[in-house]
Amino acid sequence: MRAAEKHMDEILRRICERGCVLMIDFDGTLAPIVSDPRRARMGMRTRHALEVVARRYPVAIVTGRALSDAQSRVPIRGVSFAGNHGLERSMKGRIHRVRIPAILQRALGTVRARLRSVARDYKGIYFEDKVYSLSLHYRRLPRAKHAVIRAEVMDAAREAGGLRVMEGIYVLNILPGVRRDKGTAAREMYTSLAGRKKPVPVFIGDDVTDEDAFRVLRKGITIKVGKSNASAARYYFRSRANVDSFLYALSKLARSPASLEVSAGERK
Repeated sequence: MRAAEKHMDEILRRICERGCVLMIDFDGTLAPIVSDPRRARMGMRTRHALEVVARRYPVAIVTGRALSDAQSRVPIRGVSFAGNHGLERSMKGRIHRVRIPAILQRALGTVRARLRSVARDYKGIYFEDKVYSLSLHYRRLPRAKHAVIRAEVMDAAREAGGLRVMEGIYVLNILPGVRRDKGTAAREMYTSLAGRKKPVPVFIGDDVTDEDAFRVLRKGITIKVGKSNASAARYYFRSRANVDSFLYALSKLARSPASLEVSAGERK
């Protein structure tokens, strides 16, 4: 992986020449990670920069959050969304939801009941029912109990059948066994939003679940928040604060695409 800050002129020049479709995760990328995911919010600087960028370039939020939840947290005109790891999409005012077979809906229902019970039994767990998928957040659970919770969720999904468990940062996502993830979502969003000029796909994320998108968009600009030698992303940001700096630089480019002069101080 290469440090994105050291290659920012190259990245911005590529976007200036071809344009871009910006696809970006929410938690840990647009908004700081918080102990209770219900309290996650974008800062004003982030929102303002993203608003400016969205006026010139297609922007899509690609997240594990439910579609309605993501839309309420990024209330910016013209932004598209892929929620529930791509099971729900909203583009150009149209909403599309992947059809979940009845047998998988019943399996989700079985696991839903079991995880509600688990959340009642353990302090520090937040169970999130997103209708099309489920999430069990255990960031506030004592570390000694993490393995027990992971085993509980894996067992529940295996016994229900037809489901898959996708691990994130202190979260276990339970999804129906259909071919949808952030990689398929990113490909579909790019195809729909790119138009004929084939702009550069840009994807920024921080979680394990974003790796599918990094792999799909290998020829684009892929940036992981936090360095990881195991990541498929081409670049990395040292921290989430660098995301704000990048959006600010991109917003300046959106205002005046002929100019690539971004001071070192603005990038830090």
